[in-house]
Amino acid sequence: MNNFEIIVYAKEDESEPVMEFILSLHPKMQSKILRQIDLLAEFGN
Repeated sequence: MNNFEIIVYAKEDESEPVMEFILSLHPKMQSKILRQIDLLAEFGN
């Protein structure tokens, strides 16, 4: 199966607001969100 590339937005100063937000969450919620991102990378939309 084709894997899709996940591109994370980075600002000019190379910070990644989306990842910063995810990492600021409770570990259980981080896990849920990162799992969904993995599924998107594997299966697409």
